[in-house]
Amino acid sequence: MKITKIGLLVYILLNIVACRQEKKSEIKKSEQKKEKKVSISSNTVYLANVNEKYGTDVLTKTNIKSKSIGVLSHNTKVEILRATGKFEEIELYNKKKVLGQWLEIFYPNKKNISDTCYVFDYYLDYKIPPTLKTFKKLNFKDTMYVKNETEFIQALASNRLIIVETDTLNFSKISPLENTLKENKTSYQCNQTGELQINNYKNIHIKANKTHLITNTKNTKIITFNHCENIIIDNVHIGTFNVKNSENVLFINIKSENSNKEIQIIDSENIYFINCYFNEKDNLLRIYNSTTINIDNSIFHNSRTLLSLIYTENRNTINKIQVKNCLIYQSSTILDYDLGYENIGIIPQKIETVFYNCTFRSNQFSDALIEYPFDSDLQISLTKIENCIFENNEGSEGKPFFILENRNEDDKIIFSDCIFRNNDTAISKVEFAKAEFIDTSIDWKEEDTENEEELIAVEEALKEENKFKKCYETRDETNYTFATICMFPKSMTKKQIYTKLLSQNEFTNDELLNTIPKTDTTYHRENISITYTLAKNKLDSLKIDLGYEGGETYISIYSKKDSIILNRTYSPD
Repeated sequence: MKITKIGLLVYILLNIVACRQEKKSEIKKSEQKKEKKVSISSNTVYLANVNEKYGTDVLTKTNIKSKSIGVLSHNTKVEILRATGKFEEIELYNKKKVLGQWLEIFYPNKKNISDTCYVFDYYLDYKIPPTLKTFKKLNFKDTMYVKNETEFIQALASNRLIIVETDTLNFSKISPLENTLKENKTSYQCNQTGELQINNYKNIHIKANKTHLITNTKNTKIITFNHCENIIIDNVHIGTFNVKNSENVLFINIKSENSNKEIQIIDSENIYFINCYFNEKDNLLRIYNSTTINIDNSIFHNSRTLLSLIYTENRNTINKIQVKNCLIYQSSTILDYDLGYENIGIIPQKIETVFYNCTFRSNQFSDALIEYPFDSDLQISLTKIENCIFENNEGSEGKPFFILENRNEDDKIIFSDCIFRNNDTAISKVEFAKAEFIDTSIDWKEEDTENEEELIAVEEALKEENKFKKCYETRDETNYTFATICMFPKSMTKKQIYTKLLSQNEFTNDELLNTIPKTDTTYHRENISITYTLAKNKLDSLKIDLGYEGGETYISIYSKKDSIILNRTYSPD
């Protein structure tokens, strides 16, 4: 009997141990499942919320007609794994056409494993990405809810979350005001046109729901942030705005359109644009002496110049501009490195501009793909275009779309892992010789078929041109004349240098003829008298005189020793 009881006790103990081991095994399996989910989510590059009140479909392919495997309801949190770089224009149920990008998202199935699936980002509002730790760590002492312009002004304070609960804020409704007493050095001004300037604020998050920030005055900058730090502007529609002398400013889910006034970034650093839509602007972003500008998952539509970079100061840092996962659509110039006439001769620090995973589609590059400053020593260390697609682009008036205007020999342009396809206008190998290409596919057309020897000759000619090309400024204070003199290699012709002169867009209203006339010619353009005097021989000068109401410009192209000289002299009345 005792033996039986002991055996039974042993049996019970063995079962208890086995159950515990089984439970441990189940817990371990459960933890492994959780780890698998976490490991997938750890690839998340962005977080977003669904902004469409009817929700949005999760699709198996990057095509609006592909199979739906689920629906994300309004305000659902979305984990974005990858920006595909595939942009598309789709038609909504109300026949409105919108642009957006297909995103691969984390969408776990019943086994808690994410299938490969996609959503269209027009239906999403992005959240602050985890990589921007400065903004993620912001702590606000309080939250203010505002429903009108007066409440918005009264809510302005550092260390505050401001939630806007109205469709429109019209700053023209506010009487001109100035506050210089609030919170020590903080202040704000609102002038008669409704322009609001905010000074010396820190740690503010202005969060809205597609609120329109406007004034009654057309093409007026709506807000200027001056000497501000750690500012977030989230989900507003705004015509134009400026950032001056500021640091760590994030514009996220912004729509900026229908304003010819450019957005200006002046003497600032760490400025971010995420999921922004820019439309119908002239110079879209004009950046003055600013560094670390990042533009991500945004669309640039119908703009003359995407980025105009103006640097007139020497600093110890390299100015970095990055454009990533963006669509550039129906625009004219990607980059314009500009000094402005008042700054010719200043040598600033180097600039690095990088385009990554961008699509350049259906643009008409009327001026140049990338335009460098004429007659300047601007040092651009690197322009890198990586993993980008150029498709259905064209130049204007039969010109090639691929033009790198006024590039100096030290300006490195690298195209890496890019694709050029279906571009309407022939691509010039003369221009391509100015850049470096790594693993890039180009769809050369029949009219581009220079042989290898000709291409080598072009490259050598370009090296010679850049070696010789030097420009100088002279001033004659006594006679009040100002001249710019450029030297080119002897191998170039007067016709080639004249073509370069035309490409600088210095002259307006078609003042100069497209080609050198065959005989001496005089004509008039809007109160300007233009006279061409042709060279009688190779040593003689081609002369062009332009007579304005306020003075005269004299242009001459002539040979001198081992160079060809382009001389432009301006003499005011």
